[in-house]
Parts: sequence; structure tokens; C-alpha cells
Amino acid sequence: MFIGLDRRCNLYVGMMAALFFGFASPAARSQHAEATGAKRAFTVQDAIRMKRLADPDRGAAIFSPDGKQFAILLKQGNLVRNTNDFSLQVFDTRDALTNPKARLHVEMSSSSNRDAIKQVKWLADSRTILFLGEQPDRLPQVYSLDTITGHIRMRTVSRKPINGFDASQDGTEILYVTDHPRETEPEANGREVVNVREGNALSDFVRESCPTPSNWPQGQELYIQHGSTKPRRVATPEDYLPDDNVPLWMSPDGAHAVIRAVVRRIPETWSGYRDAYVQRLTRQRHPDGFPILWLAEYLLVDTREGSLTPLLDAPVVDYAPVVWSSDSHSVFLKGLFLPLNAEDPGEREERSKHVYDIEIQIRTGEFRKIERPEWPKSNEKHGPLDIALREDRNTPPKIYVTSGELGADRVFLDLNPWLASVALAHVDVVEWPTAGGGHRKGELFLPPDYVEGERYPLVIQTHGFAPERFLADGPFDSSAFSAQALAAHGIIVLQMDYSRSEANTTREGPQEMAAFEGAIDELDRRRFIDRERVGIIGFSRTVYHVAYALTHSKYQLKAASLVDGIDAGYLQYLAYGPGGNVHLNGGEPFGNGLTAWLENSPSFQLSKVESPVRLEARGCSQGILGSWEWFVVLNVLERPVELTYVPDAQHVAARPLAKELTERESVDWFCFWLGATMDHGTDTAERVGRWEALRKKRKASRALD
Repeated sequence: MFIGLDRRCNLYVGMMAALFFGFASPAARSQHAEATGAKRAFTVQDAIRMKRLADPDRGAAIFSPDGKQFAILLKQGNLVRNTNDFSLQVFDTRDALTNPKARLHVEMSSSSNRDAIKQVKWLADSRTILFLGEQPDRLPQVYSLDTITGHIRMRTVSRKPINGFDASQDGTEILYVTDHPRETEPEANGREVVNVREGNALSDFVRESCPTPSNWPQGQELYIQHGSTKPRRVATPEDYLPDDNVPLWMSPDGAHAVIRAVVRRIPETWSGYRDAYVQRLTRQRHPDGFPILWLAEYLLVDTREGSLTPLLDAPVVDYAPVVWSSDSHSVFLKGLFLPLNAEDPGEREERSKHVYDIEIQIRTGEFRKIERPEWPKSNEKHGPLDIALREDRNTPPKIYVTSGELGADRVFLDLNPWLASVALAHVDVVEWPTAGGGHRKGELFLPPDYVEGERYPLVIQTHGFAPERFLADGPFDSSAFSAQALAAHGIIVLQMDYSRSEANTTREGPQEMAAFEGAIDELDRRRFIDRERVGIIGFSRTVYHVAYALTHSKYQLKAASLVDGIDAGYLQYLAYGPGGNVHLNGGEPFGNGLTAWLENSPSFQLSKVESPVRLEARGCSQGILGSWEWFVVLNVLERPVELTYVPDAQHVAARPLAKELTERESVDWFCFWLGATMDHGTDTAERVGRWEALRKKRKASRALD
């Protein structure tokens, strides 16, 4: 049975898309490649259109409690409609080996930055699935699917977008969290991407109607709904803010739930923890009521009373799972700090240093440390089958089915069979030494036509190292990176992560700069790269690392891209509050601390930047504010700089068209400055014209120096 919740896609639209983008669909191109025996180059569009598991960390298959059915949730970008299309497919377990076809399809598409389907949950009847679903121009709601009749019913009618939910085993109690009412702008008002020009004023881009970021105060609201009755709002204590980044955990009987809440005011007792990361966070100064984004606490919800109380007076710094006992009397938590109220000094000292796996009794609040074997096992019954996603750095993802009884192991779903007709980069893991005696690892993407001994340009992609995954772009699904597309243009790509060992200290920037320099030295020594043609991309946290290298390293980088992140600069300090900038730069930017800022902060060293810099800002005012200092100052200094503004994107970009436009521009940027082959097209020609003007401007400026 096929259930189409949005049926607007048709053959005519597909034909027009092929004409618009200048090439046919992946299936058509695959057929052509098979006929000619040739493989075509990988493109940015391919990365966006790839079909993927929507929640790979959860596993490929979500089995019903009785094990007789399972669901698989897939997603892919749709460049024609500028939507993200999700498909929830339900299979009969007994037919998985002999007839791997879905019995039910539920398809939804999102035109916002949110997922169209997420948080799939089977109820105890092994017949009903609950999920959070969204359709174009509509707010996300909780839906139920009857897997026998195929009937879909909307279970909530919220006037605010629902970010997360959980429900009792029978589905009568639903707990959900919503965004602030102002966060309901689903469309980009026709402005997917804006190229900011020299001479633009900041006031041209700061909008009064900007929605409040969801992780700022008063961004989230919590509701309980019993059956079809009107939902009740749960008042959140003023010191907390519900966290929309993780699910809610409701007890099987629906009487209680656990939520993870961001701390807005840190309890004084937490300063006693000896963990270096917690100490740094507790010492940070923040404006009154501003949440500590990386420090949280578990809260207990009483669904009958509609109340919220702390589950345990202890900080939470990780996204550890919460598991309820089958009788709903206790919860199990992994890797949690314990309260520092122990009477025994030795026990109190141990608690200040270590995390534990624990079980907490809900009625009494008593807890005990447990060993991993005591952790409750899953109630799911998978039967004789194992459904798993298999991929690695050189193998695109496929879903396999394995039967222990039959000894069968076969492909269940080939998510992207058309990739067989695409020339892909070969990926190896590399390791290199850094200054100070350390070592770092990364994934090295070699162009499909790589010739050993020939030296290639290099682009360093920061913020992620996942050698067990097939990366078409980067660990954030084309949010800032384009590894395969860059390799297709004859550029070697190094995908590396950053170290947290010196996070929020004045040593963080130098440590990462040393890692970049060590990578360049090693790849040059091994004759992979031309060290005179090296580019680098920073995203989110690693914008600061790249900014520090651009202003402090003696290595000349040929081009850089800084995408929507922190730069430890003065304008970000003024716009966002002190935050981590104080710790990265060694004090406040006045009095005695100003000397440290002048030495450490990249914004006070911009005169040293010689590399062409591409800036990308996302979101509303907060995005453009984060890039404005670099854009203005580098223009004043007549350095090659460009600012791309995506006003309605989120931090990890989601809309396919915005991703496609910005990623193609990023690929062209590095091809231009690193001397690699570029694609042909009217938009490419327009970009090259802009960048030639930047190059000429810089040459003229140097002639006058």
C-alpha cells in the first residue's frame, strides 16, 4: 500500500528540473554511463540528492515490540521543489529475505529547516506507529499510523512547531516540546542566498522580525496531552530551558517523563566538580538568564500534576541515553555526575572527578551505581533477522539483511544504485605529528584520476572525522563541506576533526593551527600536495581555528572559507556577550585583558590576512553579525573577501536549494584560487568575474604598498 501525503511531484516537473540544472536525473545518468562504459564526475547536487538513513545512530530498522514488523526511515533532498523528502517504509519481517518490498509507504516533505518525519515510535500493540511529521507550509505535529489499515491520524493540533515528543506505551499520554511562536517562518521570502557587496550597511540585513533562536531564553514550551483532551502547558522553572536537541523520555505507564534542560543559572555547588570541562563552563560569565549552551540537567516531569523538578542535582555535559524500567519505577542513566552532597569526604572527592552509570528510583529519588551488565536490555524482538546499514569511507551506504538460521546475508536496500556510474574519490586514513609531540588523524580524499607522485592542490575540511562512514560532503551532510565534489575537480581533500583537550583556553587556537601545519608538512613530505596551493574551510567552532591560523600562522594559505561560526572577535563579544571569547583570548577586552586580546584575538590581527577569504553567514541577525567584522575590516584593508548571506537557513543548512547554491559557490571558490578546473555555466562565469575583480583590486593595492 502506498500512502502519499504530498502528490505534487510529476514527470513534467522532473523534465523541467533536468533542463534547469543542465543534466538528467541520477537514474538517467546512470543508464547513460552503463551504455557508454564511462563514469561521470560527482557533483554537489549528487550529495544533496543522495538517499540516506534519516537517523543512522538509531540503526537501520525500527522493529515492532513483537518483532513481526519493522520500519525504515529514509531522507533525500529534492532540488526541484526545494524540499527534504522523507519516506517511512514498513516491512513484514517474515518476508524480508524473500520479498524485500515495503508494505506501507508514508511520504512527507518539509519546506522548512526541519525534518519531515522523525522520532518514530512503535506502541505496545505492535500495530501503531507514532511519529513527528511535517508537510510543506504546515507546522510539525504528532501523527499515528495504523500499520494494518494504513490509516494516518494527526494526534496534536499545536499552533507552534513541535520539536520533540514521547508517549506512553498505549499512546494515551503525549509529552511534547514546541518552539517559540515567532519561529514559524517556513519560507525564505525568495531570498535563498544574498551576496553582500562592499558598501552595504549592517542595517540592510538586521531585521526586526528575526525569530528568537530556539536555544535562547523563552524559546521552548512543554505540553502534556491526554488522549484527545486539550493539552496542558507544563511551567518550566525559570532556571531551566527545555532542550530541543534530544528526545524526551516518557515512562511506559505515562505517569512520568525525563527531559534534558539547558541550565540558565549554574548552581554554586557545581563549581566543586574537578572535571576540567565542567570547571571551564561554570567559570564562564554570562548575561543574566542567558543559557549555558553546553551545560544541562535532567528534570523529572509528573504528567498527572503537570510539574517539573530536578531529577538529580548534577550537571549533564553529554547526550547520554535515558532508559525506563519496564515497571516505570526507575530510570537508568549512563555517564552521569553524582551530587556533591555525600557525607564521606572520599566519596565526595570521587564524585567530583568521575561519571557513573546509575539507577534512580522515581518515588524516593534514591540512586545506586550500577555496572554495565545491569543496564536493561531492549524489549524489541528482532526475530531471526538482523537489518543493518553497512558503509565505510569507500563504500556508499546499503542496508543488508542477515539471517542466522538460514545463513543468508544479502543487500536489502541499495539506497543509491546510481552511484555505480559515478567516479568517486578514494579515501585513506592518514596520521601526522603536530608540534608538541601530539598526533592527529584525518581522511584523505584522492581525486578519482589521482596519479601517484603528482602534486595536487589541497583543501582542509575541519570539524569531523568519521572513517566508518561514506562522506559525500562532510559529517554534517553538505552543511559546509564538499569533499567528493572537490576531489572530482582534481583537489585532494583532508577531512579532520578538532581536539577538545584545550577547549576554551588560550591554547585552543595554537593547538589547532599546529594540527593544520603538521598536516601540510606531512602531505608535502609524502608528495601528495603542492603546499603553495592549500585552502581551508572552517565551520561553526572551527571558524575560530581557521581564523586563528589565518592571522597567526607563518604558513601561507591560498584560500579560506569561514562558515557560520565563532571567531573570538571583538564584534562577536559585543553582539553575543562574553561567552567563551574571554577564555580563548585570556581575559576581558579592556584594562589588563586588552593586551591579551591584541595578541590572541584574530579580529585584532586582520592586517596579517593575505589569503582570499569567503565568509558565509546563516540565520537572521545573529548570522550576519558573526561575519561582519571580518567583511568590513578586510574590505578596508583591500584584501580579497566575499560574504555570502543565507538569511533563512539554520546553522546546519537544510533547504536543498540554499545548500546547492552555497556549496557550488564554495567549490568554485577553491577551484578559482587553487588553480583547479572549473565547471562552465552562466552562474560560474558571474562568480569568476567577481573574483577576478577581487584579484585585480588586491594587485593594485600591493603595487601601492
